[in-house]
Amino acid sequence: MRSWTVVVAGLATLAVAAPARAGDPAVLYNQITDPVQRLYFRTAIANPNGSDVVYYWSGSAYIYVAGDSFKAPYPGAPGNHYPHGGGNGGTPLLGFEGYSIRRVIADPYNPNDFLLATREIVFYTDPATGDVVTSWTNPLTGKTTPVVPVLNEQLYSRYRVVNGELRAVTVVQYPAGGACAEMPLEGPVGASPEQWGNDYVWPVEVFPSYKLSDCGRYGITDPMGLKNGRYTSSEMFNFQVSKRQLWRVKHWDSAWSGWVPPARLSWNRTGPLLPWMCADEATYPAQLHYAVRSRLLRRWKDLPASFKAKMKGYGFPLGGLSFTDWQSAPQLVPPPPSAGSLALPAWDTSWSVFHAKVLAPMGQTWAQWCAAH
Repeated sequence: MRSWTVVVAGLATLAVAAPARAGDPAVLYNQITDPVQRLYFRTAIANPNGSDVVYYWSGSAYIYVAGDSFKAPYPGAPGNHYPHGGGNGGTPLLGFEGYSIRRVIADPYNPNDFLLATREIVFYTDPATGDVVTSWTNPLTGKTTPVVPVLNEQLYSRYRVVNGELRAVTVVQYPAGGACAEMPLEGPVGASPEQWGNDYVWPVEVFPSYKLSDCGRYGITDPMGLKNGRYTSSEMFNFQVSKRQLWRVKHWDSAWSGWVPPARLSWNRTGPLLPWMCADEATYPAQLHYAVRSRLLRRWKDLPASFKAKMKGYGFPLGGLSFTDWQSAPQLVPPPPSAGSLALPAWDTSWSVFHAKVLAPMGQTWAQWCAAH
């Protein structure tokens, strides 16, 4: 018992002795007064000491066409609904395995804020074998194309602590006077989880809708098969952790301690077919449904050995990052577009990455690339 007391006292001393720099995520974390918000921080954001944490994902992607369930009318029925091989009886179209590696960093341009910096890589896999899929035949079009995994090199979110309350900041950009004007939206997060038995659950439900060419987005004028050039989807996150972890926050917590709660995450997304699938929405009004489960890991090394082997075997022919780079979250903050701006770089997506890493180097439009495959 005495040794345990010494450890706790040492952590408290470390917290007091640490330098209180403006914007330091650890300093701001220690200002959060609600223990539930602190637990949310460690569950849904990252470790306040600035070390990497990892959400490992595994799940499936399904295809859906309105008015048709994309399966045979009854088990064992001959034929299928599509001329190029549908009728999968509800089995997954593709497996989906990867991770998000994340850390909190200070924003040197806005010293009262801190950022969540994330990068994520996900492979599409064979549902039966788990092997990485490198080419794929679209059951709607019969076209076989190369598969481009999720290779999102940078994603940023902004947070701040105001009067002891953790708050998220989102910046909406819109055209004004030939430039992009900003409208910051700010609100508290994590204070009111749902309670499911012995667990806390924080639902995060978002409905992205934007044109690739919108002000502050990607400046991509090629619609890449999106109807009216507009991306629309729904993403449903449920971060879940045992209520018992709240005791740890209340009685044994310092921003500089490296503990990670055994959190879980479910994620579901409904969105358009991916750009490398070469099926424009106007002609093929189909959607992809993702059903994914995830768990929080303390570090990249804790990923399953089988997945790390898939990474090593892939070779990374796309993007500027090496195998080693993907093992850590971004550490640098790109400068804002103007002095005093709160805007962050637009998140990497499958569409922006496909345009930047596939189409642009080849000098091709989406239609030209699809015609060649």
